[in-house]
Amino acid sequence: MSIWNPWHGCKKLSPGCANCYVYRRDESVSKTGDYDLPLKRNRKKEYKLSLEDGIVYTCMTSDFFLEEADEWRTGCWDMIRERRDLSFFIITKRIDRFEKCMPPDWGDGWDHVTICSTCENQDRKYIAEKGLDTIQKHAEDFVEKTSYRYVVYDVETPNALNDRMSAIGISVIEDGKIVKEFFSYVDPETHFDPFNVELTGIDEDVVRGKPTFPELWKEIEPIMSSGILVAHNAVFDLGVLKRCLEDYGITWKPSVKYACTVQIGRKLLPDMKHNLKVMCEYYGIPLDHHKADSDSHACAEILIKYFEEGVDEKSIIRTYRF
Repeated sequence: MSIWNPWHGCKKLSPGCANCYVYRRDESVSKTGDYDLPLKRNRKKEYKLSLEDGIVYTCMTSDFFLEEADEWRTGCWDMIRERRDLSFFIITKRIDRFEKCMPPDWGDGWDHVTICSTCENQDRKYIAEKGLDTIQKHAEDFVEKTSYRYVVYDVETPNALNDRMSAIGISVIEDGKIVKEFFSYVDPETHFDPFNVELTGIDEDVVRGKPTFPELWKEIEPIMSSGILVAHNAVFDLGVLKRCLEDYGITWKPSVKYACTVQIGRKLLPDMKHNLKVMCEYYGIPLDHHKADSDSHACAEILIKYFEEGVDEKSIIRTYRF
């Protein structure tokens, strides 16, 4: 077991807190207002946590649901979400704050996180039970709707190397609807092959004056980091993204969660071809093929159709390592 304290300091919530081991062990880390957040990333943008595997006792010198830690907790959930190789053990007296403090994609729970509530008497027991009821209701309400945020994207490339982008389109899905879209040409700073120019309609003149990938990444990284990545034949688009990041020396995440509409479709409709044009014709979705904005929008519409036909979200999510 390892101990991880993303911040220090707590407040007494009930008389029994006077006997808390934190106060007995080290009064210096238990003073009200002594909060800090040593939650940092290394050069690879990985959250620093020395343990490679095992159980992580979280927030030993505080309470994970402490009010004063609200501004920091999102960063902690981000780290916990990424480190599914570890098991996080959280004990709290503030279970009544659960609904307010949980991440939006908590759903019916994360397999690698255990949350326990302590209670010292019947009054605190009632509060804990009420909080556990909130947990159950939160989970039930959550799984009734589309549980995840999906960032559907498509890239066009300038040549057969497929290590640069010439355009990218992004469509974001929340609760079964497209809520945000983005498109940009990209200056790949490399040559264009005639085949790619004919396929996409993009050449040196089109991308002249457009942002390079590092310039564009500053704008789209928050979008790309905000949900599960999706693409039609996702391994291709993820591979292009990976090589762009590597070529420009940009560090992002060690891995991402993703889904592929080709893989989903093959299981749902095994007797069909699953190229984008065929699927759009099948569902009556408009498509201007090999245009990144149109392709990403069409892919998003296809994913929504799959959900409407009963595809289980949890069964489609995979991990891609950068």
